[in-house]
Amino acid sequence: MREAGWKHLERLGEHYEGAGDPTLVFFSVEEPEAFICNHDEWVSIEL
Repeated sequence: MREAGWKHLERLGEHYEGAGDPTLVFFSVEEPEAFICNHDEWVSIEL
């Protein structure tokens, strides 16, 4: 995954010291939740 991610970012014009560069951070999300905020409360919405 790191190799593919690094190559993808390089193609987009970003430059790193290879796939092992510690500044590259990849993550995944489980059970995401989105919120709409008005000035009084946070309201969860379905994604």
